Amino acid sequence: MAAVCAVQERNRSTRVLSVATLHRLVCKRRVNDVTSSLGRRQLCENLQVELGVLTTAWGVEITKVELSDVKVIKKGENMALATFNKVLKSELGSRIIETVKGAAEEFVVQQEQKRQPDHQQQIGNDTEKDKTDLFGAVLCEENELKYVLNDSLENLDIDRLLCSLTMVIDKQLVASVGYIFQVNCIGFGDFYVDLKNGSGKCCKGISSTADVALCLNRELLFRILKKEVSPMQAYLNGSLRILGSVKAAVRLTLLSDRFNCLLSL
Repeated sequence: MAAVCAVQERNRSTRVLSVATLHRLVCKRRVNDVTSSLGRRQLCENLQVELGVLTTAWGVEITKVELSDVKVIKKGENMALATFNKVLKSELGSRIIETVKGAAEEFVVQQEQKRQPDHQQQIGNDTEKDKTDLFGAVLCEENELKYVLNDSLENLDIDRLLCSLTMVIDKQLVASVGYIFQVNCIGFGDFYVDLKNGSGKCCKGISSTADVALCLNRELLFRILKKEVSPMQAYLNGSLRILGSVKAAVRLTLLSDRFNCLLSL
């Protein structure tokens, strides 16, 4: 009855809303995020959740969203490089090249005259040593960075997690979600995330006004935060127990999206 009375031309209105929502979501992503299979799957999930929230008032439930293969009509251009090429092809660019070329040749001649044969071998050895030291330093730095990224969640306690979640919560996220989540995590601690009131917050303990409660273990919590598994997948395989609206629990993916972006910085 609601689907018939709430809105005129239900199918057309749903299509228009779908196109507008899809356009808003795609504009926030890079081309690689849209063309990859994983990116399309995540886009479908987000689109289904947002459409479902908007069309519920019409009596329309969005059960599944599918996107066809994305084709890039025209690749983006590097405007800085294009401008630089135009300058080089102009008369001014030719004059600049001639000036730089003359100065470079003069500098090379001066350096060749000052260079002595006795120092060539020493310079070569020093250069090779510097390259080796630099390569070793870069390799150590990359390994250390990978270790920090991979190990950061393993040593994260509940206080540091709540502090990190607070960093990504704002009024916009509260407006998009509109629920209070109670998280009962075995082996980690209980906390709640308020994405319903004010600017949002997350605190340790139990919330008496929670809209939905999630019961899970520490490992699954961090897998959800790292987007290795979605709350719906965990719920379907039985590793996540949801008390309350499953549709509300799915909205928690918007928070995990932001937290995952924080980890990648």
